[in-house]
Amino acid sequence: MAYVPTTFTAGETPPTSKWNQLGGNDSSFNDGTGIGQVIGPSHLTATAITAGYVQAIANQTSITSTTVVQVTSLSAAVTVPGGGRRLEIEAHLPNVALAAAGNIFVSIWDGAVGSGTQLQEDEITVAGATFVVSPTVKAYPAPAAGGKTYNVGIRVGSSTAAITSSATAPSSLIVKVI
Repeated sequence: MAYVPTTFTAGETPPTSKWNQLGGNDSSFNDGTGIGQVIGPSHLTATAITAGYVQAIANQTSITSTTVVQVTSLSAAVTVPGGGRRLEIEAHLPNVALAAAGNIFVSIWDGAVGSGTQLQEDEITVAGATFVVSPTVKAYPAPAAGGKTYNVGIRVGSSTAAITSSATAPSSLIVKVI
């Protein structure tokens, strides 16, 4: 049933025809015919919300650099849509450990790690060799439309770090249009 615009005047006692239209309009909202040009799930492409996603299931060990290095396999090439929308970029490392107490720095980069633009860096303090942390870092840029590559970096303040990933606990990088 199609939606029929209906107007009421203050103090009016609506005739039966207007009451009937209200029921029909309610039905048209329920079945979607009265909503008009609304974007629904059937209108969205797979990349309308998730612009990019990668995961790593291989371990990365012996991270000793106090300058940032690329986290293996966490690089996502995306196409940013026009319209000035923000992105939500989230990097997650499920299991990171240090050989001794110290700090781990996990970062998100627009472009190459170390030479691109650092969007966010989080510092995690690890109390000792028996402690494992699961850092999640997020950034919310509003880039211009076009192609972009986002990367994840890691560095240590001291000691040696190791990232343990697996099929059931992957490291991941997701880029969403919000």
